[in-house]
Parts: sequence; structure tokens; C-alpha cells
Amino acid sequence: MNSKKGVPTATIILYAILVTFTCLSCGFYPDAMFEGLRKAKVRIFVPELEPTTSTQDYKVALNLGIAVGDGLACIYNEDQAASARYMGMIYDYAKKLGLPETVLGQLGQINSAMAQGNWQEALNLSAEFGDQVTKKLEQAGKQDESNLAMLAWHLEGLYITAKSVNNQFSPESAKLLRNADLVKILGEGLKSLSVDMQAKKEVKAIVAALPKIDQIINRPANYTYTQTDARELISICEPLRQTLLSD
Repeated sequence: MNSKKGVPTATIILYAILVTFTCLSCGFYPDAMFEGLRKAKVRIFVPELEPTTSTQDYKVALNLGIAVGDGLACIYNEDQAASARYMGMIYDYAKKLGLPETVLGQLGQINSAMAQGNWQEALNLSAEFGDQVTKKLEQAGKQDESNLAMLAWHLEGLYITAKSVNNQFSPESAKLLRNADLVKILGEGLKSLSVDMQAKKEVKAIVAALPKIDQIINRPANYTYTQTDARELISICEPLRQTLLSD
């Protein structure tokens, strides 16, 4: 059986498996990067984010992925006020995408954990929320939106990491820029998108940016990263981020 617009369901399932196992093994889920920054005693940069006015599902999904990345950074910084603002955006975007109250209600649990100062519980609940978002979108036949949210989340995590490393550079934090597998995994996600979605300017912008990103984060194992690398990565990710967010 095929999913919508002729994208094989088997391709989508394979992509999900690749993301789960490869990202777990290489440590490039955004939360893994944020944990690395925290261990390196680097304050995690949180970008400015304005709510989107778009009503198109694919744009809402991109904004959702970015908001999740920013909200997660706030939780790692233990900043309840900032976290609550992003949680409000995440709620609105998830609701626009048709997610049920059983999932949306989990955001209230995250807010409660933060209010009680239980930050690890907030992180655990955030991971559960992300899993449920992906599951419910796919069950609703919105594989494109699920994949776009994931792609935006990872790209936002990369941008936040580069900004954080640049703001508080050290040889230890610079090691977090290296990732040999991220671009390959994101490339699989792009391939799993429907033909119509691959024609969107935002998706084309990601396709164009990935080889440039790979040149920086996939350096030889013996390469020593410098602050210039972080700044070059920012110069690629920042305009890409603006393209993904633009209405």
C-alpha cells in the first residue's frame, strides 16, 4: 500500500527507523546536543521566535518543529517563563494540525513539572510529547507534516548548537559541531516527502543547504574545530531558518 501522493509507506517507515537508531547512536537528537552543551557548562542560546500567521499545514509543521527546539532549549536552561511562551506556541500549532486533546494535554503536565522545579521530569514529558505528535500525525495521514516538523526540529537544534558554541567558545564545546551522519539522515527524510512537498521553496532551501552543512559538521575525525566553523555554520543555518519561518 502507498501513502498519499505516491510516497511508499515502506519508505516512510524505513526513514523513521533510520532516524531513531542512527540519531541515538551518533547522539544528534537536539536534546542530546543540548545535554552536551550543559555538560560543557555552555549557556544554551534561545532564538527569538514570533508566532506564524500561516494556516497552511506544512508551514505550521515547520514552525512547530522550530518551536519545539526552542522550547526544549528553554527547559535545559531551566527558564520557566520563556518555556511557557514556547509551550503556548507549540499548543497552538499542534491544535491547528488536528492533534487531539489527549496529546495537547501533555503540555500542561510539562508546565506543571516546570512550575515545581522538576526539570528532568519536564524533559522526560517533552520526549513523550514529541513521540505522540509524530505518531498521531502519521495516523492521521499527515506523514509530510510529521517529517517536516522533525526536519525543522533537527535544523533548529543545529542552529542553536552553533550559536551556543560561538557565544561561549571552547575546544570542548566545539566538538559538539561534529556529526558524520546528520545530513545523510535528513536527506532520507527529504526523499520521503511527497512530490508536491518536495517542490516547496522551503524544502528546496533545505536541499540546497545540506551539502554546505555537511562540509562543516562532517570533517575528518582528527580535525580540530574552530570558532570560524561555528560562525560558518550559523551563516548557513540563520537564513535557512528565516526561510522556514516566513509566511
